[in-house]
Amino acid sequence: MPGLAAGQETVSRCAEAMASNFEIAQRVTKLSGELARAATQQAQGVEMIAKAIAQIREVTQRNAASGSDAQCGISVKVSLAATLPNCMGKLHA
Repeated sequence: MPGLAAGQETVSRCAEAMASNFEIAQRVTKLSGELARAATQQAQGVEMIAKAIAQIREVTQRNAASGSDAQCGISVKVSLAATLPNCMGKLHA
């Protein structure tokens, strides 16, 4: 029965091919899951970076405002110090 043996061999090869395809499908499914998890982690990382940049900007603006306030205070003190000799001269006179 050469036809039967050839048919059995064909069925056997088909079964092996189907098993191989099943394994490949499982690997693709696993890799797809890993890719989805990596994409989620990447999105979370980008969100964290955006928040950190926003905080840096806020601190920079506060520092700039604080520096302006300090500069204004220094300017007022310098102006007052400039008038001090004139006032002292009036007191000695």
